[in-house]
Amino acid sequence: MKIFASRKQITEEKIKNVISKGFDTDFYSQEYATVLKGVDPLEHFIESGAKEGLDPCEWFSMDDYVLDNPDVNKAAVNPFFHYMYFGKKEGRVIRASKRKKLTELDVPFLNSISITMDDTESCHDTLDYKTAMNLLDSENFTVERWKKWAKKVRRESSPHPNVKANIESAVATESGQAGFMVGWIVHNPDSIVWIEDSNGTPTFLTSAHRIFREDVYKAFLSAFDQAEVNSGFLVQIRNIKPTDTLAIFALSSKGVHKICSADVGFLNALPVETAKWLFSIELNPSDVVDVYRNMFWPVIGEQLTRNDRVTANMPITLDKYGEIADPLVSIIIPLYGRVDFIEGQMVSFVLDDFIKSETEIIYVIDDPSLVNKVRTLSKEIFELYRVPFKVVFGGINRGFSGANNLGAKHAEGNFLLFMNSDVFPKSPGWLEPMIGALKNNPNLGVVAPRLLFADGSIQHAGMEFQYRSDIGIWINHHPYMGLDPVLDPHQELTVMHAVTGACMLISRVDFDDVEGWDTGYLIGDFEDSDLCLKLREKGKQCGYLPSVELTHLERQSFGLTGTPDFRTKVVILNASRQMNRWAHVIEKLDMQHEAAIDL
Repeated sequence: MKIFASRKQITEEKIKNVISKGFDTDFYSQEYATVLKGVDPLEHFIESGAKEGLDPCEWFSMDDYVLDNPDVNKAAVNPFFHYMYFGKKEGRVIRASKRKKLTELDVPFLNSISITMDDTESCHDTLDYKTAMNLLDSENFTVERWKKWAKKVRRESSPHPNVKANIESAVATESGQAGFMVGWIVHNPDSIVWIEDSNGTPTFLTSAHRIFREDVYKAFLSAFDQAEVNSGFLVQIRNIKPTDTLAIFALSSKGVHKICSADVGFLNALPVETAKWLFSIELNPSDVVDVYRNMFWPVIGEQLTRNDRVTANMPITLDKYGEIADPLVSIIIPLYGRVDFIEGQMVSFVLDDFIKSETEIIYVIDDPSLVNKVRTLSKEIFELYRVPFKVVFGGINRGFSGANNLGAKHAEGNFLLFMNSDVFPKSPGWLEPMIGALKNNPNLGVVAPRLLFADGSIQHAGMEFQYRSDIGIWINHHPYMGLDPVLDPHQELTVMHAVTGACMLISRVDFDDVEGWDTGYLIGDFEDSDLCLKLREKGKQCGYLPSVELTHLERQSFGLTGTPDFRTKVVILNASRQMNRWAHVIEKLDMQHEAAIDL
């Protein structure tokens, strides 16, 4: 640049005079006392301090000026002199000194560093290391400033002397909004290591979930004298697309080393398959909830939202078997996995005059493989029992909430009864008391009966939220489950924290007011408690009516969706989402007691 064309005319004395006009001797002496060792502060700054990035005063940051003005760094001129002599006139932006620099006084760990980067020099004695640490610790850290710095540092082709790593898997969503890298890395706790995409954008392992890997420990036992013990890592990468390349880099006294790299693959677009892949990653038990909440859910949630957009455009078929004019109640029953429960329920429905005269029954096929079976069976069922019903198919599996919402979309009743296909009335006359409970108690938003296992013990007697301190999460708890009904302390309509979606009655008005079932949960868990919490947010309560009993075989279809271990992880995953959404309501409810109300 022309401003340096006359540099030969600038004498050392002139440089000193220009710098002295802005140099703060007191500031410099106090901040860098241990490195001065009797040397005049101004002389020290000019001879060596500027090269180490030490600031001359509290209003000027050497590192920031170099990063913001690459031409100054390229010209190899003292940044502070440049600003005082040229930059001030040019109106160049400066930043204040925000922190003490890396000296023995300011960073005690430098005295104890024993990580040898080669035979004679420690990485921590280099200007590159100090600049990198300043960038990372700065309150004004930005990706662009880091990228500018990284481009200037020498790229070293030789292996790093003491950092080893391997990328075992790197995947990203098709949209490119998020991805994951899984692998291991052996490095000292204060080493500067990072992940870079093909654009040079960094992701730091400080944000990674780390775990002890016994296999890595055994393979590199000698390196673990000073290395970080938790060598395994899971890190989320933002804005990375499949077919991109990710690499791990580490800094040494020689420059920046590429440790390893990998091409990014596709993360399965199906939320369940994504969950299975994520669940296969080993995590520290104490960190599971945190990882699920902050790393897994954003990705799975994105996929579920995308699926909602897709299913909204799917063709819908509606088949009617008989007619019911102006039904008071619409009974909505999703079908998944099996169809034989239809006739079992119909045996009960045909004996109930109220069901036959005041309700419409809507079966929602939520399993494409069942379409032909249901249509064939429906004709036979209607001919045999003459109980009118509808069959709705939404073209694809929509999940529990999606199927219920689809059924509600085609419902004509003033009340909506959501009922699992494996729930069976014990006798006629069970629905009228539930309707009466809602009509006579305007404070109630939903009411559910007592559900019994096939052996007669309690399956559902209301629901409450229970905090699991071992994993740090609120879960749904079914009190009195497995007990004899005579041991249920509730014998009349009772307000509970929540009730089960296996059989619940809600008015059409209240259902629309909370915008139906939330489709953001995975595989049929926590949607019912979420619906109850939405009602509570609207000022409505949840009622449990023990005087009405039905039998619930429970989980007959869920058993088709995965192993017990998978189901447990899904529960934790969904619980973490519910806690993200409703912790403020749940914690308030926990302070309250169940209250009995009179009909």
